[in-house]
Amino acid sequence: MPELNDGESFADALGGIDFHKGEKKHVKHEKEKTEHKESHSNLELSLCGAAVFGKSNEDLNEIFEEYRVPYKDFLENPYKILSDPNLMVKMGNNLYDWKVACPLIISLIGYKKVR
Repeated sequence: MPELNDGESFADALGGIDFHKGEKKHVKHEKEKTEHKESHSNLELSLCGAAVFGKSNEDLNEIFEEYRVPYKDFLENPYKILSDPNLMVKMGNNLYDWKVACPLIISLIGYKKVR
């Protein structure tokens, strides 16, 4: 688990792919941190893991949509979806693999915040 630097949020330390830039993002400014926290209210799932890496930022949204997990599919077999190594979670403008997204989501559920 990464260590938090002074002023760094839990989500920042874990990092993610910025959908708009196609690169790993670390939020440092207060205004950006607030926007980052608020963006967690909308979560989307996709099995695009292997397909997104190395792709340009223009391709990310299209690839994410192509592998999107419909709610019906999730309900039919949530364990299969959550254990798939290609699972990616879109939180606002950031894309996280499941190993990174899971603690963020648990923090949101259990504590109603992500520092």
